[in-house]
Amino acid sequence: MKRLVLPLLFAGVVLWLGVASAGAEASTTTTVTSVDFSFSDTSMCGFELDHHLAGTFKDTSFFDSTGTLVKLIETNMSGPFPDTVTDPANGKTATSQSETIVSIFHFNPDG
Repeated sequence: MKRLVLPLLFAGVVLWLGVASAGAEASTTTTVTSVDFSFSDTSMCGFELDHHLAGTFKDTSFFDSTGTLVKLIETNMSGPFPDTVTDPANGKTATSQSETIVSIFHFNPDG
């Protein structure tokens, strides 16, 4: 009986440690956000310009074993992220096509 209890106790401790460490692993989540909005701005040129932005972003969030956000990578998806600017006074427009956007944010433990 004594020979059986010690191996079973050891196996239980090893199993418990495995379950505890599996719950404490770092994790990653991915969120996809579509943007399609317009706004007016007068700070760039001193007169009104109307902007229209459209595109899709993917945010990948990295969490440590305590669930704290430690890094965020943001990229655009499905091609360029156009910004169309219109001068409402004369109706002329200009469209910029951004290249691939990759923003990486690291979050320090002290905030």
